[in-house]
Amino acid sequence: MAGLCVLFTNCTKKDAQDAVNTISATIGSVDFKASGGGVVAQTDPSPSLPGKTELTITASMGNQLLTIAIPDYDETNALHSYSFDNSEAIGGYNEGSGGADDIILSGTINIRVSGGVISGTFDGTTNQNVLITNGTFTVVP
Repeated sequence: MAGLCVLFTNCTKKDAQDAVNTISATIGSVDFKASGGGVVAQTDPSPSLPGKTELTITASMGNQLLTIAIPDYDETNALHSYSFDNSEAIGGYNEGSGGADDIILSGTINIRVSGGVISGTFDGTTNQNVLITNGTFTVVP
């Protein structure tokens, strides 16, 4: 995941998130689940869009790593959908065996913001045709 994660160098972890942060999805045949310190969410100035905020969620389960980022995240919009197809959202998955990152090329992430908690659903297909289904998350950046 080094290739994708290098993009997110301005990230700083917030302490309150460990109690709330969870993410789960079916990635190919893998039941991916992470929580607490295994899920880091942050909002930072977007490195690619000056004046915008980027939301990044990074989750680890053993050697596996899942990253989802929204370069133009709108903190004021309580409900919003972002598409991987047109790069409103970007993401990747590394199954942990030393292979290359598997970039999410298509799919959608739906977000709901309430009281500082961001929750949502996501799905997609990677460049290696791995299906990501039933994705859910709850995070506090």
